[in-house]
Amino acid sequence: MTGKEIISIYAPDTSYKVYDWKARYSDQWNPMEYGQTFDDTKSFFLQFHELLKKVPRLSLYRDDMCHNCDYCNQITACKDCYLMISGSESEHCLYGKRIVNSEYCVDCLFGIKSKYCYQCIDIFECYHCFFVQNAINCSDSYFLYNCQ
Repeated sequence: MTGKEIISIYAPDTSYKVYDWKARYSDQWNPMEYGQTFDDTKSFFLQFHELLKKVPRLSLYRDDMCHNCDYCNQITACKDCYLMISGSESEHCLYGKRIVNSEYCVDCLFGIKSKYCYQCIDIFECYHCFFVQNAINCSDSYFLYNCQ
């Protein structure tokens, strides 16, 4: 819509219209322009597919409470994160997925309320852990599996 280059989960040659999230949630476009009447002679799914092709999509899914998280998707209330997917209320996290209420976690998957963790999977309330999996309330630990 703005004509500027954006970061998106869609390829540049996609057939969908893709808007930056700020433009998509702005009043610069009217969603009512994309309304269409239902045609009983055509398949519902064919008409729905046509509608999906016309209506602009979000380039990245995130809210306006995120700061300095330009390369993240599906996040909310995050700050200074990079290449993170599906996280919320986290700060200074890198390359993570499903990181919630955590800080300074790198290369982690499913981390909740954790700090200073690296290469961890399924952790909860962990602090300063490295290469840990399935851990709850562990700190200053290396190479743990299934610990509390």
